[in-house]
Amino acid sequence: MAADRAPDSITLIAVCKTFPREDVDAAYHAGLRHYGENRVQEAMAKFEQPLPDDAVLHLVGNLQSNKAKHAPGLFSTVDSVDRVSIVRTLDKAASGR
Repeated sequence: MAADRAPDSITLIAVCKTFPREDVDAAYHAGLRHYGENRVQEAMAKFEQPLPDDAVLHLVGNLQSNKAKHAPGLFSTVDSVDRVSIVRTLDKAASGR
């Protein structure tokens, strides 16, 4: 509590970029539930078979405009957005327009 925060208010995100799906599954079985990827195409291949329902996949890092349309439905959250145009693309893709 050196940071004056309750431990249960902290979310540990295991960034799994470059690690194979088998390692992600092992982390899940060890109790981790939040995972981070920074590349949409790598995540699309790695998570072709979805994670269990209680797992959360975060998109961390920069999101390119041409990849933004693939993020909704694949990622539970997008943790960084640097342009309004990305927000619009995410909104459009998420609403199916």
